[in-house]
Amino acid sequence: MIALCAILALAHIADMATTRLALKAGAVEANPIARWFKARMGGWTWMVAIKAPVIALQWWALWAYWPQDWIIALTCVLVVVHAAVAAHNYRVAK
Repeated sequence: MIALCAILALAHIADMATTRLALKAGAVEANPIARWFKARMGGWTWMVAIKAPVIALQWWALWAYWPQDWIIALTCVLVVVHAAVAAHNYRVAK
């Protein structure tokens, strides 16, 4: 479970890092909620303001419902989704 929590956090961090790269390359934030935070907070703190509570909620759910198959599957899906977003952001940044 600890490894799954770490992988989930790394997927979020990859999303944040590649989002930052893509934005520096001239991309526009596609997520309207993230765009709202970015407009009000600027810098990189807007990403932390979004990601920290999301990661905390996901970790809580994983710990609360472990070892049920559905929470493991859902966490794996979230890792894949965030990895796909990071890959997309990286392609946009290049």
